[in-house]
Amino acid sequence: MFYLDKLPALLENLVAIKLHNKYQENLFYLKSQKTGIDIDFYVPASKIAIQVAWEVNDTSKEREVGNLIKLADNFDEVENLIVVTHGEEAEIQQEDKIIQLMPLYKFLLMR
Repeated sequence: MFYLDKLPALLENLVAIKLHNKYQENLFYLKSQKTGIDIDFYVPASKIAIQVAWEVNDTSKEREVGNLIKLADNFDEVENLIVVTHGEEAEIQQEDKIIQLMPLYKFLLMR
């Protein structure tokens, strides 16, 4: 089905709309060739970094969680590390950081 291939993009768009409505011009995307950091959404004023992944498996975990860890290692002010997923909910502790895996519905209900 053609529509199924678009679901991860739609998930990211829903997260973008929610964040844009809340943070407006204080919402950023980060990509640094120097550090290799690639973050979907970063809100410095709220100290939040968010990645979006349909699911977190061995391959995507390294990419999504790894980028959040690199960001937190380079910017001490980042306190909330979140991966928004289609339906997974968990907490990953890596190094001295805690990353929240949060299903989309819970993310959309956050204030």
